[in-house]
Amino acid sequence: MNLKKFFRGSFAGVLSVLFLLCGCTAQRNASNTASHVQESEMRSACMTVLGDSIASGHALSNPQKQRYSELLDQMLLAENIDCVVTNYAGNGMDSDELLSALKNQNYPQLVNADWVIVSIGANNLLGATMDFFYDHFSSLFSSFSELTDDDYTDFLNELEKGITQFQEELPLIIREVRAQNSDCRIILQTVYNPFRDTKLSLYAPELSVSLNELSMDYIERINQVIWQLESADDGILIADVLTAFAQSPKDCVNTQSGRKLFKLPIDPHPNQNGHRLIAELILPLLLR
Repeated sequence: MNLKKFFRGSFAGVLSVLFLLCGCTAQRNASNTASHVQESEMRSACMTVLGDSIASGHALSNPQKQRYSELLDQMLLAENIDCVVTNYAGNGMDSDELLSALKNQNYPQLVNADWVIVSIGANNLLGATMDFFYDHFSSLFSSFSELTDDDYTDFLNELEKGITQFQEELPLIIREVRAQNSDCRIILQTVYNPFRDTKLSLYAPELSVSLNELSMDYIERINQVIWQLESADDGILIADVLTAFAQSPKDCVNTQSGRKLFKLPIDPHPNQNGHRLIAELILPLLLR
């Protein structure tokens, strides 16, 4: 046996094994480092949701998974943000009820929130609208309804009261949020028009009014109040749900997608498409 060749070959083999082991160790260490870096990049955050039945996910089959706050939770996780989401929204809440709740109820997660998302204003108009519908149901589809001009005037007066109330109370709501959390970013949602694609009209002896056009007039006035607050507070951002829903190729509201109340398409709540669109609209505002 050529001992020189044997030792040379053995030495080369040993070196190969050593290099292989070192390579595996380096790869493992690199993998561990990457994992450590990924974990270190994950950051924590807190989001609090306030407002009405839009935010609570009313009319969804599984609000705890389908409403936009829960969708945002998953979207933030994909952005390496582990977010604690607390949803305090309540069905039927208008600006007066939200202001009262902020003053008198305990919202413990509000003080910790990085982001506070507020959906309010729709019920300042919708409450009077639904009451009117129930009282004058036939006026929605028949020119032979019993609705009088005085009934219609009373209805418009109730809408005006709702707008006046909202104008007075939304700044107070923001002030109350700021009193409890001065550093949070506040996301306000504009009010969308749930009757945009409906063909319903209101009939009285001297008038025939498109429900879509009537709703839009008052909703635009509500949204003006919301937009004005953005310029008054640089910690406020606006999620323009009105425009997003109007431009979406998908049906976003139950009035569009066929869900019916009393056999008329007047359930004004967002469907799953609507909640996903709201989440997609809000996400970039949270990441600014």
